[in-house]
Amino acid sequence: MSVLVPQLRSRRAILSISYDVMVWGAAYYVVAMLRLDAASTSVPWLGVGLAALATAALYLGLASTVRLHQGRAKTGSLDQMILLGMSMVTAGGVVFALNLLGQWIPRSVPVGATLGALIAAAWGRAIWRSMRERDLHLDHGEGVEVIVVGAGEAARELVGSMVRDPSRTWRPVGLLDDDPLKRHLRIRNVPVLGTIGQLAAQTSLKNVGTVVIAIPSASAETVDRIRVAALDAGVAVKVLPSTTQLLSDTVGIRDLRDINITDVLGRNQLDTDVEAIADYLRGRKVLVTGAGGSIGSELCRQIHRFGPAELMMLDRDESALHAVQLSIHGRALLDSNEVILCDIRDAHAVNAVFASRRPDVVFH
Repeated sequence: MSVLVPQLRSRRAILSISYDVMVWGAAYYVVAMLRLDAASTSVPWLGVGLAALATAALYLGLASTVRLHQGRAKTGSLDQMILLGMSMVTAGGVVFALNLLGQWIPRSVPVGATLGALIAAAWGRAIWRSMRERDLHLDHGEGVEVIVVGAGEAARELVGSMVRDPSRTWRPVGLLDDDPLKRHLRIRNVPVLGTIGQLAAQTSLKNVGTVVIAIPSASAETVDRIRVAALDAGVAVKVLPSTTQLLSDTVGIRDLRDINITDVLGRNQLDTDVEAIADYLRGRKVLVTGAGGSIGSELCRQIHRFGPAELMMLDRDESALHAVQLSIHGRALLDSNEVILCDIRDAHAVNAVFASRRPDVVFH
């Protein structure tokens, strides 16, 4: 494989260079014939041929400096079009300026040939990329069919990642977006089917079982709205992390995950450095509310290691409290005072706990 990749790149570079050289020759030929009314006997073919060779050679030299044919930019991408335009216009401009001094050929020929060559070279690359992406999409016949919510840059990169995935894990069949300007948009031949409000109807129509939220900047309210709509439609939901959670600007199928509480709350979970306050906790009365939850139970286990004078675990779920106690002591001490069955929404009960137990530190 390590030997094959350079060979493929070299072959692609040779084809690309050959195509561009032919484009320059054809552009000079066509423009010269049009300029001189197709009277081939009146065309200074020697001058036209030398100008075409000079322009092509200068272009290849400029293209080499920016690594245009060596894979610096993806074929047909905006970056490659910019490099292509810079190289071709510069080469054509230099030949045009030199021709002004000697007038070997009509002045309009280098200008027209440069414009024609640029259009032909750009169109050739665009057509190749379009056919390539179409082939990838047609080959993507397996995998779990999904509808992607959002049709922005994140969705564009995600759909591209799904189509290019050799394992064919996901198969995008449609997009949903509330932006009316994206009503007729297609990404990798995947169409925008409608708005987010049509999620249930489109998932039923397309017979898909999974919806992917590809809006990293979406608010918690938006994520929750989509989540509820997906649950009502009976489909699973995946989500891309927010822009602050992504390690890079690009996204792909590896970034997909299930919705968690952070997405719905709209804020990141805070991690308490218990080690840093170990001395502060030692010998004190510590109360942990919500002790039966995932965060509260872990706090209780960590705090217990530092020898507090008393650890009070408060929750409204008796079974969860016993589970935490079991994880700490290896047995559930049903008559222990460290377990407090109480709902923090009951102000009278909470005040009674504080009045009778007098905690020094509270983790809420």
